[in-house]
Amino acid sequence: MTVSVAVAAVTFDRPGELAVLLDAINKQSMPVDTICLVDSGTIPSRELASSHPKVDYVRSEANLGGAGGFALAILKAVASGAEWVWIMDDDAEPGDPACLETLVREAEARGLDAVVPLVVAPGHPDKLSFFFRIDGKVTHERAEVEKAGFLPDVGHFFNGALIRSNVFFKVGVPDIRLFIRGDEVDFMIRLRKAGIRFGTVATAWISHPHAFSETKHVFARAGT
Repeated sequence: MTVSVAVAAVTFDRPGELAVLLDAINKQSMPVDTICLVDSGTIPSRELASSHPKVDYVRSEANLGGAGGFALAILKAVASGAEWVWIMDDDAEPGDPACLETLVREAEARGLDAVVPLVVAPGHPDKLSFFFRIDGKVTHERAEVEKAGFLPDVGHFFNGALIRSNVFFKVGVPDIRLFIRGDEVDFMIRLRKAGIRFGTVATAWISHPHAFSETKHVFARAGT
């Protein structure tokens, strides 16, 4: 399986977490072509970035928020010519070295243009950081989602999502006006409206801090 993948990542004053992320990306069984990293933090991570291979470092003196940072990183990734864009926050970490390979395989097998892994809460391997609705029931239980195997037309984006580059020409990039709230839901709605084939697979996972206290049950689609 030969595909080209560019990582689109953002960071803001998390050098420790960023180092873990970059190390995990470089250990993937399927190598990435480039890591487009946008740094909007108060203390630049240029030196850290330069110590890791394949990092295309972009320093922003303006705080672009998550939405703006991802928009810029995605544009850089698409401009690299890569077929796929793998989106990562600086406090995320692929669950195992085969994470990217698994996502690519699932996307190809299911005919998806965007595929999202499970997002697991650090220190709580049986809990998901963000909820799903399964058969009308809201759950953070990993086992419940794994039973489903695949959840079409839903995903928690910007934490490990793998998206074909041409999708962004159809739906655009994250809306910078949303800054740090609502950009993922807005992007998912645009995917649905455009008829993009996407979903969450239970065979791949990443870790990312949970948002249990911020949970808002906004998904209304049956089975999500």
